[in-house]
Amino acid sequence: MNSSLSLANLASESELWPRDYVSLPTPQQDAEWIEKLEKEPEDAQVVMDKVLSQKLLTAIKRVERNKEINDRKSVWLFRTFKLSAVAMCLVLGDLILLALRASCSEFHIESLIG
Repeated sequence: MNSSLSLANLASESELWPRDYVSLPTPQQDAEWIEKLEKEPEDAQVVMDKVLSQKLLTAIKRVERNKEINDRKSVWLFRTFKLSAVAMCLVLGDLILLALRASCSEFHIESLIG
């Protein structure tokens, strides 16, 4: 029983452990990057195409990376629930056995007395 609880705890710790999610740049970082692009000797359409292309590429990478993290966390969360369910069944079984033992003991004492 203790091993199931320990494993459930380990699985929950693994699921809850902080991860490095890929996040968006701040608006200030975006503004600085676009300003730098605009200083290059290209027309506005080329700058806009670069911005859109880069944004799309980073969005795809960010979503895929974050999905990998969430998939791993989901697996650990599922393991936590399975191990917790096993531990709960063992605890309930233990309680049932204790109740049966207590009632058998009480019955045995009553049969000796009376």
